Amino acid sequence: MKREVILALVLAFVCLASPSFALSQQHRAPADQRWVGTWASSPQLGAAKDAPPAPGLTDSTLRQVVHVSLGGNRLRVRFSNAFGSSPLTITSTRIALSAGGSAVQPKTDKALQFHGQTSVTIPPGALMYSDPLDFDLPPLSDVAVTMRLSAAPGGITTHPGSREISYLLAGDHVSDEQLTGAVQVERW
Repeated sequence: MKREVILALVLAFVCLASPSFALSQQHRAPADQRWVGTWASSPQLGAAKDAPPAPGLTDSTLRQVVHVSLGGNRLRVRFSNAFGSSPLTITSTRIALSAGGSAVQPKTDKALQFHGQTSVTIPPGALMYSDPLDFDLPPLSDVAVTMRLSAAPGGITTHPGSREISYLLAGDHVSDEQLTGAVQVERW
């Protein structure tokens, strides 16, 4: 049986979508497909103490690693700007199986798209799903989602209680196998 999973990111802090979120008509899976959530976290408005350290989110690359429960053959990633007071632009995003730390397994590295485009601007208070992507996601694996951010919106959507390591590096490193010199942040 083919299983499709939804992964979702909370701006700069990863969150996999629950299956209860309704998709717009143009993103609804065909009747013979069923999307299920494989990981979830509660989006929260970031407090000043939760702000990302230098280099910050402007003109930076952010890599977040999550441990999924269910696997599947196709996935979507949900990005959230739920608490943003201005638009969030993600210029490119990639997903790969983690190789540990900030490294990814290069043979699994794939670009995500949004309506066929590599970049997306998410309005304040909104969610955005990536286009479906064929991806062999083993159950109980670690997956890395790497985003290139042009700027942080006013009001950052976070999950400060994650206690997982995210990696933040100035510049465009979305395709790098490892984020050498990245700042480690214990939250999403």
